[in-house]
Amino acid sequence: MIMSLEKKINYATWLSIISILLWLIVVVLWLFNVYEFSVVDSNTFIGVIVALLALIVTFIVGWQIFNVLDVKAQLSEVSDLKKELQQQREDNEEDFNSMMYLQSIAFGDISVQNNNINDAFNNYLWAVYYSLKLKNEYIDELLIIKQLNRVANYLTDIDEKAKNQIVNTDSKIRELPRYKYIKNEYEKIYQIFLSKISKQP
Repeated sequence: MIMSLEKKINYATWLSIISILLWLIVVVLWLFNVYEFSVVDSNTFIGVIVALLALIVTFIVGWQIFNVLDVKAQLSEVSDLKKELQQQREDNEEDFNSMMYLQSIAFGDISVQNNNINDAFNNYLWAVYYSLKLKNEYIDELLIIKQLNRVANYLTDIDEKAKNQIVNTDSKIRELPRYKYIKNEYEKIYQIFLSKISKQP
């Protein structure tokens, strides 16, 4: 768990106080060594000073190690947060693709009802596109392919605008990694579209 700034300040304060106290002890021992009432003689003075200095250094090194561990904890939490944000982004993208998939099918169905086959074909193409982007295993792309096949045979009078829209959607579909799963069936349908284009005056 990452330590709060207040706790860090408290630890730093206590370490500073301990260091000052140890320094005062060193000074006092030095004074004892200088005057006759010293309880530390010349044989033990240097050893005592070195021991106290070693203790101070130990506190400082310990504090640095503590900081390193705290930084590692912070980096770990940042990494976890990054993973969480990435998961949220993927979930949001999945929701968006699902919504667009359903919307494309709905628009395709409406276009069929209005006898606007060219728009229906393009909308179903977009449904194929979003179905390939979805991770939902219950989405059956082949069902959309069958719907696409039904309207492909009724394509007529494909103007330049409709043609460009269909070609643009088709290029996006082919770029998707999962395209390979529908390639064979899809190519047959797209050939119908191309044949319709070639027969137009």
